[in-house]
Amino acid sequence: MNSGKFGAEKANESKLSQNCAAELVVPGASPDADPVGATANDQGQNNMRYGNSVWQLPMKWHFFLVFFGFWASALCNLILGIRTLSGSQYGSYKKMIYLLLPSLKSIDIFSASAMLICSAIGFVTALWFLKMKKGALILLTLTYLLTALCYLFYCIAVSRVFLLNDMNASGIVVKGIGAGLGYLIWLLINWFYYKKRKHLFVN
Repeated sequence: MNSGKFGAEKANESKLSQNCAAELVVPGASPDADPVGATANDQGQNNMRYGNSVWQLPMKWHFFLVFFGFWASALCNLILGIRTLSGSQYGSYKKMIYLLLPSLKSIDIFSASAMLICSAIGFVTALWFLKMKKGALILLTLTYLLTALCYLFYCIAVSRVFLLNDMNASGIVVKGIGAGLGYLIWLLINWFYYKKRKHLFVN
């Protein structure tokens, strides 16, 4: 391997000439070639990671998710968790409802705790996707499966309490099932989207 300035030969592991401190180049290679140690595999990984000329994959949806979608979803769970924990969803009827349906308070506390946990995992998921960490897709799956199960559990448990007390639970059932299915659909859309881009997660 030769110095590009004075032509002094150096060992392969050296990157700079000891004579002139010029960057070493492989004989016959262009002076503008990549530095010593940059392999074709390294270049290929960089190209794959940023979706440029090698893959040409659209990334607009990814940028929407990492800068807004994932964070908004986690924030919604946080707000709903706090709201359910405080019982503020019942408004001024909170004391009366808990007095008539005491088991409902336990359901609310359990469900709210689960929502807050899902929110925390959701924020971590958003951060992992922003940093393109390995395992982000697994964390995404865990986050939205847990969230969907949380809403479905709340729907089933609360509707059961209402029905046992001869109260109409249709509104709660519709909202709970709708939210649970919404999160499952959201998960499937993003899972298939990122399945094609799993090579991006190299950290």
